Amino acid sequence: MNELVNKRITSQARSTRVRHKLRNISTRIRLSVNISNKRFSAQLIDDQNSKTICGYTAKSEKSIGDQATEVGREIARLASSNKIKIVALDRGSRAYGRRIDNFAKAAREAGLEF
Repeated sequence: MNELVNKRITSQARSTRVRHKLRNISTRIRLSVNISNKRFSAQLIDDQNSKTICGYTAKSEKSIGDQATEVGREIARLASSNKIKIVALDRGSRAYGRRIDNFAKAAREAGLEF
């Protein structure tokens, strides 16, 4: 039980730290990433106007790493169609691991800048 509490506290602290850093570059559009056990999703959020610009969720039954690559390419395509080139990556409480790295590489290759 104690390990679960420590994990939750660590996760909340990481999320707060990441969001605090994003406030310093608030003029950029925020690219928020969410990873569940089965799906990978991302959305572009304009914090100045409090609006979600676009989002994409992988609906395939591939592995999460493959879904991350698919979502990265697709979200970059949607961003370019909305004339967005520079974004700030909001990974939330997730560590910058393999899945987020796959997503970021695919988005960079498709034309987004972090």
